[in-house]
Amino acid sequence: MQITVDSERGQELGFTSEWFTADSYLWEEPTRIMISLIQGRTPGVFRMLVRKIHEQGNDVAVPTPLGRMRNIVEKCGYRFLREVDEASGEECEVWTCSAACNGGMA
Repeated sequence: MQITVDSERGQELGFTSEWFTADSYLWEEPTRIMISLIQGRTPGVFRMLVRKIHEQGNDVAVPTPLGRMRNIVEKCGYRFLREVDEASGEECEVWTCSAACNGGMA
């Protein structure tokens, strides 16, 4: 299920227009939330979002992070995995973090 900024589920996670741009979105799966595209308005909001996701019992996953996001997941100890996308059958890179992995904070 897609989670958009200011949606009911987004508000539960603090994923609101106060903190993230309107073109940001997440994907919720049974045990994790995939951070597909986000752009925070201020430093530290990604950390806040990860903390809230973990508080609700979900893992965090970031598919094929680029640029600054790549630096963040590496620095914060996210675990690198290769997964096969069910829709395309192609292998992709996913970085994951459970609540036990330091909450995604360095």
